[in-house]
Amino acid sequence: MATASEGDLNKKAVTKQHVILLSHVGRNDNDSSNKEGMGREWFGQIASELKTMISDVKGKVGAATKPRVAVLDYGHGEINEYRSRVIESQHLEGVEFIDLISGQELRQLEEAHIIIVLGGHNARVGANLRGMKHANGSLVDTREGASKSSLTETIRKRVKGGDLKYIGMSAGAIAAGASLQHASEEGFPKNYRTGNDLPNIEQGDFLYKSKDGKTESALHVVDTLNILPFSVAPHFPSKTADNFHERLRKLQDIAEITAVPIVAIGDDAAVVVEGKEFFVRGKDHGDNHVYLFRKGQEPLLMKQGIEFSAKIS
Repeated sequence: MATASEGDLNKKAVTKQHVILLSHVGRNDNDSSNKEGMGREWFGQIASELKTMISDVKGKVGAATKPRVAVLDYGHGEINEYRSRVIESQHLEGVEFIDLISGQELRQLEEAHIIIVLGGHNARVGANLRGMKHANGSLVDTREGASKSSLTETIRKRVKGGDLKYIGMSAGAIAAGASLQHASEEGFPKNYRTGNDLPNIEQGDFLYKSKDGKTESALHVVDTLNILPFSVAPHFPSKTADNFHERLRKLQDIAEITAVPIVAIGDDAAVVVEGKEFFVRGKDHGDNHVYLFRKGQEPLLMKQGIEFSAKIS
């Protein structure tokens, strides 16, 4: 397995598009014994990156205007289940949070400076980003607060144009990538994904019904925002994990078949996209690894601080 050299380190570029991709938002968020402080350490591994992001927005809108942040939390059992923890994060102070109203999301996203797309199940996230409807016009997601409009084009256009900064966690990171619909042929099942091979959702409100009467999991139908030239695989295990070699093989297999590069991110790591440059960031310990998978090449282990845009082809 190859390892990127320190010579790949690169200076910070003048940014346009600005994206941060995470697997996990902080190691303390699941500490049930600390209910009062839950959420405070969220985004701790990218604290300096968030500070830069917020500062960049203030430089554009003026110090008197607070950066407006929209939080999309569609992926869990309840909509906005984890939104309050984002608001409580000590690393997102000095911003104004936008309360997304079902049916008014597009207008509100036009007013946002930063968008945070949280994790959960890919089908739930994807169905809401698309405002996904059955052939009869009814929403696939029947939960209260579900998105009634397709948000993908607005998000993609504003992020690529540098007007909207994007932070994606887990399924929210996958959503920013080049594709979700990997390897549905060549002997691979349709749910063979770059995430954690989540099973199909078989709940009635996440079964998509097409014009020909066919019914299938929404996970088979949704796709990504296609903001980036690579796919994203969060929660990539460390070398000591039992499933490390299996995941390594699966992602390399997918990269070989699809010819789409895949960036796999450990739970204590992050990938920061600044303009056309891609940097590895995160904690200096724990699962801070990032791997790059490409057709015809060995998986590449990326070290902290590495700039690897030249390796995406």
